[in-house]
Amino acid sequence: MNKLDRYKILIRHAKERGYITSQKDLAYKIGYKDEVSFSQIINGKTKEPKDFIQRICSIIPGLNENWLLFGEGEMLKGQGEGVSISNINGDNIGCGHDNTINNNDLTIHALLDQMKVKDIQITKSQEQITKSQEQISKSQEQIDRLISLLEKK
Repeated sequence: MNKLDRYKILIRHAKERGYITSQKDLAYKIGYKDEVSFSQIINGKTKEPKDFIQRICSIIPGLNENWLLFGEGEMLKGQGEGVSISNINGDNIGCGHDNTINNNDLTIHALLDQMKVKDIQITKSQEQITKSQEQISKSQEQIDRLISLLEKK
């Protein structure tokens, strides 16, 4: 898989997780004023700036830079590998007999990410409901005025 394929996979993942709404949204979030420049980079038509990968990593939690740059490892840090935990003394205190966090812990983190996305979606829905209620209220006021005018005739 080449780097361009990895960009496409990354964008799909970021949209599914709710980190971005579109490729254009990612472009704006990492500092591009238009999608064209960003699109040219991820399609291999223009050389990417030195800080391009770091800017993407700042938007996508847990993104593995080595995967994006070289195709090494998994897309997200912690996938398919144990994650060690150390206490204040530096002693390894990971979970399980091999002192690593198990897949259940990684699943919990993924679920927490999904909950954050759902919370954002709920907030947006509530904002839309509020706007709709305001529009209904304005429409009702107009109807009341029209009725008032008709009654005067």
